[in-house]
Amino acid sequence: MEELQQILDQALRQFAGTVGDRFLRAVSPYDIELFKSKRLQEVSPTSVSMSFRTLKAAFNVAVKFRMIQTNPFDEVK
Repeated sequence: MEELQQILDQALRQFAGTVGDRFLRAVSPYDIELFKSKRLQEVSPTSVSMSFRTLKAAFNVAVKFRMIQTNPFDEVK
């Protein structure tokens, strides 16, 4: 469980480092595409995919708890 928390923390830090510190509802599909393209210059596609899936799951929880209405990760492949 602690390892999972570390993976989530790392993905969130990397994402915030790319798109900045903003409210969940302000995150757009463009921000996600920007994150993916910048990360692909630094790490393997597999690592980017893992971060993407982790962040998408975190945003799904935010939708479940009605913190946001929709998950912007749903609009990005």
